Amino acid sequence: MLYFTKLNVVITYCFIILISFFTFSNFLSNENNIVNKKINLGLDLQGGSYLLLEIDIAPIVLQKLQNKLIPLKKNLINNKIKFKNIKISEEKINLEIESSSIDKFIELYENKENGINTYLDQYKSFEFDYTIDEQNVSIFYSKFGIIRLKNSSIDQALEIVRRRIDELGTNEPNILKRGNDRILVELPGLDDPTRIKTLLGKTANLTFRFVVQNDEPSFGSEKLFLEDGSEELIVSKRIIISGENLVDANPRMDNQSNETIVSFTLDRVGAKRFGKATTSGIGKRLAIVLDGKVISAPIIRDAIVSGSGQISGNFTFQTATDLSLLLRSGALPAPLNIIEERTVGPGLGQDSIDAGIFALVIGFFLVIFFMLFKYKVFGLIANFALIINLFLLVGVLTLFEATLTLPGIAGIILTVGMAVDANVLIFERIKEEIKNEKNNILAFDGGYNLSKTAVIDANITTLISAIILFFLGSGPVKGFSVTLGVGIFTTLFSVYFIARLLTSLYVVKNKHKETPLFKTEGTPDIPEHIPMGFFYTNFYYHELENVISWYDDDTVENQDVLTFRNSDRGYNYGVELFMMIAGQTLGGSYRKTDLSDDSNDYQLNEGNYFTNMYCRISLPEKYIKWFDFEYGFYWMKIKTPSGTLFGEDGTIWADLSFSKTFLDRRLRVSLSIDNLFDNGGFEMLESRDLSEDEYDSSLYSSATETTDVDNDRNGRTVSLSFKYNFGKLEEDKNKHRRKSHDHDGGSMDMGY
Repeated sequence: MLYFTKLNVVITYCFIILISFFTFSNFLSNENNIVNKKINLGLDLQGGSYLLLEIDIAPIVLQKLQNKLIPLKKNLINNKIKFKNIKISEEKINLEIESSSIDKFIELYENKENGINTYLDQYKSFEFDYTIDEQNVSIFYSKFGIIRLKNSSIDQALEIVRRRIDELGTNEPNILKRGNDRILVELPGLDDPTRIKTLLGKTANLTFRFVVQNDEPSFGSEKLFLEDGSEELIVSKRIIISGENLVDANPRMDNQSNETIVSFTLDRVGAKRFGKATTSGIGKRLAIVLDGKVISAPIIRDAIVSGSGQISGNFTFQTATDLSLLLRSGALPAPLNIIEERTVGPGLGQDSIDAGIFALVIGFFLVIFFMLFKYKVFGLIANFALIINLFLLVGVLTLFEATLTLPGIAGIILTVGMAVDANVLIFERIKEEIKNEKNNILAFDGGYNLSKTAVIDANITTLISAIILFFLGSGPVKGFSVTLGVGIFTTLFSVYFIARLLTSLYVVKNKHKETPLFKTEGTPDIPEHIPMGFFYTNFYYHELENVISWYDDDTVENQDVLTFRNSDRGYNYGVELFMMIAGQTLGGSYRKTDLSDDSNDYQLNEGNYFTNMYCRISLPEKYIKWFDFEYGFYWMKIKTPSGTLFGEDGTIWADLSFSKTFLDRRLRVSLSIDNLFDNGGFEMLESRDLSEDEYDSSLYSSATETTDVDNDRNGRTVSLSFKYNFGKLEEDKNKHRRKSHDHDGGSMDMGY
C-alpha cells in the first residue's frame, strides 16, 4: 500500500499542477492566454436579478375552447343531438339543446370510452364539466382539467424561457418551476433586467397571412395595425405558415437597402406551403404578424420556393437580434406576467462571500492546529494534503465552470472536515497496528489497507446524499451538493495519493529506526530530529490612527495626480502561510489595508490588497533526479475613490528546470526555462516629483508626474549551464548536506 511506481508519482504531480492552473485562473482576467475559465458565483454571492413569472392561463383556455368548437359540433350532429346558438363566452361553450336530446348529451359527455370528454385517470375526473339550466348548456374546463392544462403549459413555457435566456449568453442562470403556474428566474450578475423582461414578456406567436383587399373585416378576416401604428390592414385569419415551421432565424444587413433584416429558414412542410402561397399570390401583400401586430407587409414579387426568406421592418441590430432570438426559441403557449422582481446588489453578495471565507479560514486553521498537536509530523503531512485538496476542489469547480453559492461554501467547509476525518481514521488504525509490535513499514502499510474500507464507505454514503440533493434540490441546495460531491473525490485523491505518497517517503526513509514513528501508550515520542519539513503561519491585525496616506486626487481634470491626506482611522490585517514537506513547498500571503477620513466622509485607499501564492514541485530523487518545477500566482490591487489605481489583473508565473550529473557527479548540466508561459505582470502607476526645469504649468497641473509602468517579467528565458567540479568529492558526509542545501535554497528563492 505504501509502494508507488514512478508512473504513479509523475501522474500525481502532473495532475496537481494542471488543476492548480485552473485554480489560479479565478484571480486572473478573462484575457489570460493560458486558461480563461472561472467559477461562476450564484445570485446570493454575485448579486443580480430575481424574477417570478406567472403564466396567464386565460388565453390558453380560450384557444383550447375555440379548437373544441368544431369537433363538438360534429359529435353532436353524429349523435343526432339537436342544438342551436352555440358560442363561446366567459371561458365557456354555451349552447341550447332541445329537451328531447338532453339525456343523449349527458350520456355522451359521461361516457369514459368514446373519448369525446377525456377522462383523466390520475385525477379520477373528466377534462370538461357542464351545467344544464333547462335547455341552456354550458361546457367548461373542470378543476382538474385546468390543472392539467396549466402543467402542460408551464412545462412548455419553462423550456422556451430557458432557450431565450441561454441565447443571451447569461452565466449559469437558475430557471425553476414553482407550483403549476409560476417560473422562477435568477440571473447572477445581471443588474438591469429590462431586456430580459422584454424578451420574456413577448409570446412570439408568428404567423404569415395574406392582406385582404376589402376595406371592412369579414368573418374570415380581422383588422390589424402595423407595429408603428402608421397603417391599418385587413388581414385574413387563414394562416399560411406559423413560427412552428421555422428552423432558424438570424439578423443580418441587406447589402442592397443597407438596412437590418431578419433572415429565416423554413422546414420542409413550411417551405412547401410558403412556396405554393407565394406562387399563387404574386402581387398580393403578405402580412407578417407577431403577437397580433403586423411587423411587415411586403408585396410578393416572385415565388419563394427555396424555403428561406427575410423580414424587414425598420429594425435596429438589437431589435433584429431579439426578434431572431424569439423566433428561434419558439412561441410561448401564453403570456408571462412578472409578479415579483428583485435586484440583489453586489454589496450584499460581497458580505456573504466575506462571511463564508472568514468561516472557512477559521475552520481551516483550527483543523490544522489540531492535526499538528495530535499527530505531529503526520499531522503536517495531513495538513499539506488538505491544502492541496482545497486547490484541487476549486480547480475542478473552475474546470467545469460550476456555480458557487453560499451553501456551496458550506460544502467546502464540510469537505475540510471530511478530508481530515479520513486521515484520522488511517492514523488511528496505524496506532493499533503499532501496538501489535509490528515494525514501522508493516504498521503503516496495514493501517492504510485496513482502514480503506471504512474511509471509502463513509465517503460513498456522503456521495449518495449529495447526488440525491442535486437531483431533488434546487438553487442553492444544488450548489451545496456540487461542492460536496466534488470535494469527496478530491478528498479521496489527496488521502490515497498525496498524503500516502508523503507518508511512504517518510516511513521508508526511517525504516531502520526501532522507535515507533507514532506515539502510542507505552511508547516514546517521535524523535526530534526528523528532516521532514515544517509549517509556518502568521496572523496580524493592526488598528491605525492619524495615518498619512496617498490618494488619487480627482479634483484635477484630465490628470491622475497622487497626493497625500491624513486618515482619521483605518486598519490592516493579513495572513502568511509557508509549508515545506519532503522537498515540496507551498506558500502564500494576503495583506489588506483600509483607511478612511470620517470628517469628509471620504474613503482613502479603499480595499488595498496584495496576494501571492507559489508552489515548488520537486520529484523525489528516488524516482526522478533531474526535474524541478516552480510555479505561482501573484495579484496586486489598490483601489481609490476614483477607481483602481494599479494592479488590474493577476498573473500566473512558472519556471521549469532540468539537471543531470555526469562523470561521477563532477559535471552538472542544467537547462532552465524562466517564465515558461511568457506571462506579463500587472500595470501600475508611478509618480515622481518634477524638477524646476521639467515643470511646465501648461502641461502639468501639479509638480507631480504620474506615468504607467508595466511590472512585467522579462519574457521567456532559456538558459543552458555547465558546471564542472575539479575538487575531490566527499561521498557520504557531504551528500546529504548538498541535497539539503539545494532543497532549502530552492524552496526559499521565490522572488518575494
